[in-house]
Amino acid sequence: FRDKYDMFSFKVAVVEALGKIGPAARGAVNAVSRRLMSDPSLDVRFQSAIALGKMGKAGIKVLIRCLGHSNTKVRECASAGLRKRGVDAIPTLIKGLGYSSKRVRDKAAELLCEFGKRAIPALTKCLKHPSFVVRKKAKWALNQIKLRISYPCVPEGAVMVTSMKADEIQRVLNKVEEKLKDGYNYDGVTIQVFKEAHVKRISMRLVPLMKKWPNRKFKVVYIDKCPTR
Repeated sequence: FRDKYDMFSFKVAVVEALGKIGPAARGAVNAVSRRLMSDPSLDVRFQSAIALGKMGKAGIKVLIRCLGHSNTKVRECASAGLRKRGVDAIPTLIKGLGYSSKRVRDKAAELLCEFGKRAIPALTKCLKHPSFVVRKKAKWALNQIKLRISYPCVPEGAVMVTSMKADEIQRVLNKVEEKLKDGYNYDGVTIQVFKEAHVKRISMRLVPLMKKWPNRKFKVVYIDKCPTR
C-alpha cells in the first residue's frame, strides 16, 4: 500500500463487502469484530459495526455484547449497527434487556426507546417476563416512549429525567457523561425535566460534572406542556 489512506480504503472496502455477503460471511465475524473493537480509524469501526449487523445472528450477538464495552466509541458504533437494522433489531434488543451486563441492559433499553411506537408491542409483552430486571427495563423504556409521544417538542438528544429516584438519577448522570465523552456534543448537553422542582435538584447533582467539563454547557430545561401550533 502506498500510504495510510490506501490501507484505510482497503479495510473499509473489505468490511463493506463482507456486509453485502450477509450471513454467508459469518466465518469472518471474529475478524470484523476485531476491527470494530480495536481499529484506530473510527470510520473503519463504524463500517465494521454496520457489516456485523448484516452478518446474521453471530454478528448481532457481537453488537449486543459491544453495547457493554468499556470504550465509548465501540458502544456508539455498535448502537449504530443495530439502528441500521431498523425494526428487525427490536427482538435482539429485547433479549439485551436480560443480559448480565447492566451497561448492555441500559443501552438496549435506550435503543428500544428510539423506535418509539414500533417498540411498544414487544416492550409491553416484557411486562409479563419472569425476570424482574427485564420487566423493570421494559417499564422504563415504555415510560420514556410515552413521554416522547406526549412531549414532541423535547429536543432530539436531550436526556430526559423521569423521576428523582437514585437509580434514575445515576442513569441520567452516566448518560450525560457518556454524551460529553463521545466527542460529538461540543455545545454541551440538554437535560429535560417535567417537574419544576426537579430543576434545582438535578442541577445540584450535575455540579461535579460541570467542574470536570468546565468548557461544556449544561442546560436543564423544565417543560410543562408543548406549545400548540
